[in-house]
Amino acid sequence: MSKAAAPTFGQKLREARRSQGLSLVVVATRLGVSHGAVAKWEKDRARPRLKRILAIARVLRISPALLLNTSKEGSRDPVAVLRRAQERLAKAWNVPREAVMLTARRAGGNRRGDCELSVHR
Repeated sequence: MSKAAAPTFGQKLREARRSQGLSLVVVATRLGVSHGAVAKWEKDRARPRLKRILAIARVLRISPALLLNTSKEGSRDPVAVLRRAQERLAKAWNVPREAVMLTARRAGGNRRGDCELSVHR
């Protein structure tokens, strides 16, 4: 018996967008990107940076964890999501995990929050 493959980032993005009844153009406009960029993300031909993923989550009114996680386990724990992102970035950048600094902070206005990424060598 084989398990079904976990949905990709693009599949989760498309499902979330459609469940909100939003078109590619509307989402792209709210994010300040082209509709082609959103289409590439949905087709898994490109992947937005973490800061953009947080903006996508705000526009779609979902948790960023729902877009980032491949499993539902721990999807509601933002600290766990950031730690996994830190580990993935460290591996991709070929630096120690401790060299990737992730900082979540409260932003002004109606925005829910923002995330900053930096690498310290």
